[in-house]
Amino acid sequence: PPPLHLSSSPPPPLSPRIKSLAILRRLLAVSPSLVQKQLLAAPDGLTRLISLLTSSSPSATNDSQQAGAALDVRAVPDSLRNGVIRLLADLARISSNCGKIIIFSEGYDHALRIAAGPPSLGGEGGIAGNCYVVSDCLELCVQLTKSVDGMGAEVVLGSRLLLDWIGSLLDLRMGKRFLIMSKGATNNVGGGGT
Repeated sequence: PPPLHLSSSPPPPLSPRIKSLAILRRLLAVSPSLVQKQLLAAPDGLTRLISLLTSSSPSATNDSQQAGAALDVRAVPDSLRNGVIRLLADLARISSNCGKIIIFSEGYDHALRIAAGPPSLGGEGGIAGNCYVVSDCLELCVQLTKSVDGMGAEVVLGSRLLLDWIGSLLDLRMGKRFLIMSKGATNNVGGGGT
């Protein structure tokens, strides 16, 4: 069968891409081993899906903006990106081989960047952002941690950046950190005087 062109250039219309993901998820539910086999056998099959989490090329958000105004850094529409996150979580859940590829293709990094990163960089802004997308990203991370006999957990624990992203999601102050405003100022967790 001809390969799916989910990340071709220029991008095809959004609707067929989303329907292609829906078909893949349905096929995965019906015949997981066959879908896994086909994705692993296709040239860059799984890595092409993962690349949809990282694609970025600046484009104007609307025609009325002036030159030099804010640009949308997400070339992949949110609905497509979110469908890929759910598909990758399903793949990691059913296949340790797929989980390994997702891990080695920086799946943790991409999922946590989307969950905890600022909207200006294509993220959801952490717990203050879209709860469903953040939840899907964290589900992908959970499945990656479970899928590969502890290797996924070792990757997270060995990466200061990944632990920082996770920490920002756990921050009950909505991702804001204490700032030292002057040389002599100290941070006070209790909120009282210094």
